[in-house]
Amino acid sequence: MMAMTDLFVIPLLAMAFYNLIPWPIAQIIVNTVHAYVIIIIVWAVLSWFRVRSSGANNLYQFLDKIVSPYVNIFKKIMPATGGIDFSPLIAILLLQVIVQLVIRL
Repeated sequence: MMAMTDLFVIPLLAMAFYNLIPWPIAQIIVNTVHAYVIIIIVWAVLSWFRVRSSGANNLYQFLDKIVSPYVNIFKKIMPATGGIDFSPLIAILLLQVIVQLVIRL
């Protein structure tokens, strides 16, 4: 759970580094994060189904190599609740916070 002081620190950090990142670089960061979010979503949806075709299985294994190192950080912090794994959701939310900070920089 975020402390009340954390809610004030994040905007202050954004204000302190205002215009620190040039806009074209910020756009590249934002677009890369959005692409990664889409990859996480596709990976999560593919993990719900038992994939029988080799093409889809290869796609899942490829995405798993890209997504698992990042999502596993959140799996260690927050284990599956009632059989539902919320770690991809938490991972996406953190990425969105980073995007908002970059946009404001």
